[in-house]
Amino acid sequence: MAVAAQGLRKGADDAAPPWPWRGFVLVLGTILFFAATVRGLGFLPTVTIATFAVAMSSTRNSVLSSLVIAIGLCVLCYLIFVVGLGMIIPLVGPWLQFGGA
Repeated sequence: MAVAAQGLRKGADDAAPPWPWRGFVLVLGTILFFAATVRGLGFLPTVTIATFAVAMSSTRNSVLSSLVIAIGLCVLCYLIFVVGLGMIIPLVGPWLQFGGA
């Protein structure tokens, strides 16, 4: 009730905040990127790149803080999914394996 009263008290002159297009596009694009590249790039590179992109969607994060978040989450995902749950996921995919057998 109080929220509705505050909304009615504000005039139509109050503009809505701008839509966060940067965050919307990066988060949605990262989901598509992850789905398209996890088999080709592998688990670790895909999680690192996807997390970095999502962290950069916030205007509060710098490149350095986004990189720290990406590396930290990559290590955490490795520990949870590969070590803890024993999932068999290729850590580095065939797109990044050069030459070889």
